[in-house]
Amino acid sequence: MKTSRLIHLFICAYLIFFIGNHGYAQMGIKWQKHFGGTSIENRPDIHLTPDNHLVIVVSSESNDFDAIGNHGKTDILVIKTDLLGNKVWSKCFGGSSWEDYPSGVIDSVGNIYICSETYSSNGDLLPDAKGGIDRWILKLDALGNKVWQKRLGGSSDDDGKWITIKKNGNIITGGRAKSDDGDVPMNYGSAYGTGDNWIVEMTPDGKIVNNQVYGNIYQQQDFYGLPTDDGGLLLSSLTPGIEGMIQGVPFGHDDIWMVKFDKDYGIEWQGLYGGTSHDGSVYDIQLVRDGYVMIASTMSSNGQLLNASCMDEDISVDLWLFKIDFLGNFKWGSCLGLPDIKEVPSTFVTWNLPARYRSIFPMEDGGFMVFASSPNPRCVAGLQSPSNPSGLSITRTDSLGYIIWQQVFGDEGDIYAGGAVNIGTGRWIVASQAALNALCDATVKSYGNFDIWLTELRECEYYKTSRPEGDTRVCVNLQPTSEYVTHPFFDANGYLWVIDPAEAGVASNTDSITTITWNPNFEGTAKLSVRLDTECGIIQPSDTLEVEVHRDCTGVEDLAMQAIKLYFQPNPANQWSSVHYTLPLNEKEALLTIMDAQGRQLRSITVTGTESQKLIDLRDLDAGLYLYTLTTKSLTKSGKLIISR
Repeated sequence: MKTSRLIHLFICAYLIFFIGNHGYAQMGIKWQKHFGGTSIENRPDIHLTPDNHLVIVVSSESNDFDAIGNHGKTDILVIKTDLLGNKVWSKCFGGSSWEDYPSGVIDSVGNIYICSETYSSNGDLLPDAKGGIDRWILKLDALGNKVWQKRLGGSSDDDGKWITIKKNGNIITGGRAKSDDGDVPMNYGSAYGTGDNWIVEMTPDGKIVNNQVYGNIYQQQDFYGLPTDDGGLLLSSLTPGIEGMIQGVPFGHDDIWMVKFDKDYGIEWQGLYGGTSHDGSVYDIQLVRDGYVMIASTMSSNGQLLNASCMDEDISVDLWLFKIDFLGNFKWGSCLGLPDIKEVPSTFVTWNLPARYRSIFPMEDGGFMVFASSPNPRCVAGLQSPSNPSGLSITRTDSLGYIIWQQVFGDEGDIYAGGAVNIGTGRWIVASQAALNALCDATVKSYGNFDIWLTELRECEYYKTSRPEGDTRVCVNLQPTSEYVTHPFFDANGYLWVIDPAEAGVASNTDSITTITWNPNFEGTAKLSVRLDTECGIIQPSDTLEVEVHRDCTGVEDLAMQAIKLYFQPNPANQWSSVHYTLPLNEKEALLTIMDAQGRQLRSITVTGTESQKLIDLRDLDAGLYLYTLTTKSLTKSGKLIISR
């Protein structure tokens, strides 16, 4: 089982290498930007705002370019962009020491809540340091202005690692606490200097409504919490052993501890998950119809991972996607790690790590899209460090976690996946920490050591062309040219019109509307299709439109009467334009539609009479390119309308 799985993964990696270089990949890069400064930007978290913008939260050591205003060693850098990656604003928050590991969440009106750890007591922070590391919670409005801040902790180190928001609007922050004083109510392992899971719930105005500590004498690694529909919380943590409130049957060195809390933070159930080796923290949890799906790192290949097809234990870190039901019962698990296809010493560890923040996206078919950091088989020159994953990997799975396809994007510099957002069907924006050299998949170069690499990725299946519309019968002696239209993609690079046989005619352009000049010597059936030129390459052709082509229709009255004449005047237009049309003699009514460049229908007008004109009010339409189509019972005529102001 192990051997066959490894063979399968190596074959998969080779195929990814092959298709990634030949234009048949599963995803393509639409655009890319980079943000940061000449020092290090670390662990970017990304979110979609209610006004369809992006907010990126990252730890930054820079004080130039996008990070101007840094207060000290590291600050929290917050950047807002539009959906094309154009920066709206950027701001730094912090003090003269360290603010690290920030994560963010955005409420329904665009307020930004940030949780991090801090060593500072000046700058944006009040001089109320508790001791060691404290948790810092910051609320910003949609413009990046500070609304309030709160510092929590005790005399030891108490960090903040994650933040989420409940349906009632309250925010929950989590992290590890080593104190048993100050704001920390207790510590189960204070005598050992260990850390417990520390959860704080607050109202939107910063008032604490619940403050709880969970753990035992061992060191806990609190990493993620997900609010549940009943007002409770599902918490993931890493534990090296059972004792005290942590109960269950352990698997090995480090197990994943999942605990379900009710709305008052009482424990409803708990469970341990993993194998006999080291199982890492859960990086993301997503609610599905009949339970929860989560992604973690692991070095195990037995226990609950026995049939998960994982890589070699203790020399590889793998991705583990697994599912539990609403009572914590384990349902299935699958390893998704992408092996490095280069020959490396067996002592090197191959690292596959989930994106630090939002990693899993449930899909409409019940499967999942998973974003991660993985070895890069295409873009790395020479041996890579065993501690540096160097590519952004995407895995598409079915509903049971089985791999459908995998793909890696990268550069010769290291890339660590931060998080991703879905901005529409087939469209993803990913924020990564990257040392970019403008090589391989990267077309931008870092300002310094590590920047934020922001990319929009498109699923190649997103591009689906429609069958061309236009004349299906042509008399070349009466109509030497014909116009055809396909529904446009506003972001396609171009359109490739294909005529079969090629000698039937020639297409004049590579737009969504083309003019076919027919060969006067051709007679027969021509098949017309269109292919899109995209970041995925030239995609598969549309369905074909069959056109009956006649060289000479003299004396064939019914064919001569089939032509539609249609034009707008003026064109380009300003506020008004008149459509002039002539219908076939046997047609008395037709439907005129006007569409924008995205193919959305804006007008639907019935025209009557064999020949006439109609004034069209265009005052409510923006300047730009529009498409119009006149459809009778049997024929269609299309063209372009330009509004210029």
